[in-house]
Amino acid sequence: MAGAQDAALIYDAAVDPSLWPRVLERLIDRVGGSHGTMVRERFAGGGGGVIARMDPDVLQQYLSQCHISEPLKFSSSTPAGQFMTDRQMAPREDLVTSRYYRAFLRPVGINSLVTAVLWRGTEFKCCVTMSRSPQAEEFDANDIRLVRDLGPHLVRAIGVSLRLAEASIVSRGAETTLDRLPHGLLLFDRRGKIAFLNREAEAILAARDGLAITPRGLAGARQAETERLVRAIAKAVAGEGSALRVERPSGRRPLVILVAPFRPETDWLGTTLPAVILTVTDSERPPVISEARLIQL
Repeated sequence: MAGAQDAALIYDAAVDPSLWPRVLERLIDRVGGSHGTMVRERFAGGGGGVIARMDPDVLQQYLSQCHISEPLKFSSSTPAGQFMTDRQMAPREDLVTSRYYRAFLRPVGINSLVTAVLWRGTEFKCCVTMSRSPQAEEFDANDIRLVRDLGPHLVRAIGVSLRLAEASIVSRGAETTLDRLPHGLLLFDRRGKIAFLNREAEAILAARDGLAITPRGLAGARQAETERLVRAIAKAVAGEGSALRVERPSGRRPLVILVAPFRPETDWLGTTLPAVILTVTDSERPPVISEARLIQL
């Protein structure tokens, strides 16, 4: 019965991210662990997630070290949801002499762990880990059996959670508000791909007079301007805003573009939804204003 209750909690967490800490604590209790993490790790370092029964600062320490987690690397052939102990991943002598063990595991009091990769992407992977301190016995195969059946449920729930996060980049209510703006507005993800554009932006792009969407992304009328746009978006991903003007083949006044970092709420996986906000102003496009608004003005 406990297994069914834990599975139900896992699926509830898929649509209510506030429940993931409870899921993590249930997993820790099942294997008799001391603490644990459930994180989305960026392959280059960093990410986000939840931590249980440890100082919250440890999570940031972990995320700064996870990309050097040799020799505890998952093989590309390791199925998602398959739990493994550290001894199943690497010989003990290789672990305790590794930089990862010396720089992170030992200083924060982790001596043994059970872990599983739940999702893999091009830039991130999602993992869950339950750990024990040096005062406890190391995990073994018997401990794996206690959580083995929950692996597939975690994998499915993570998939649902990720799809919901992607679908909520801009809520329906926000879309309505953004569509009323007199400026073109585009949101980009970290890879520079367009995640959303409002109606004014669609109209400006449809005119293909200075700006257009190509298979490679946002482009200007000239290669030099496309390169400036690409650099501005990359700078905004890194946290630096900029402003530029884009000439138009029609000879009309240039489009004025502002590019800035965008830092909305993040889901439990540390997925920053849009990363860049870009506004386009066409001073020659008359804004659409209702009669009621004109009377108010």
